[in-house]
Amino acid sequence: MHTHTRIAPWVSGAALLLATIVLTRIGARSVFSPVASAGAVGIVLGSPLAVTTMRVGFGAFPLACAAFVFGSLVTRRRIPGLVLVATFAIVALVVRAVGVSLDHTVHENARLFVAEGVLGALSLTALALEM
Repeated sequence: MHTHTRIAPWVSGAALLLATIVLTRIGARSVFSPVASAGAVGIVLGSPLAVTTMRVGFGAFPLACAAFVFGSLVTRRRIPGLVLVATFAIVALVVRAVGVSLDHTVHENARLFVAEGVLGALSLTALALEM
């Protein structure tokens, strides 16, 4: 048995578990504390509709992705979950880079660049090992 065949499940499992945790934390924070979550990055929610929109846009979507990724982990159908995580991380990195370029917020986004980069690299590595 090749080394990559033995480590592939561990690497892909780690990527999927990490993504599940991160997406669940993002989603739960936005569902249960939308005003505080938005306020932490300088967003002011000025109406009940804004609060509900925050719950759905920043809560429901990450939680739905977390549920899909977790399902991929527990059913051992890892490739669809890894594709979702890699796509999510890469798109987030590209959009963040555009935002940083337009808004001049390198310092404020540095930590998130690292987190999204690690998650993207880990999921792409896991995909390569799985295939």
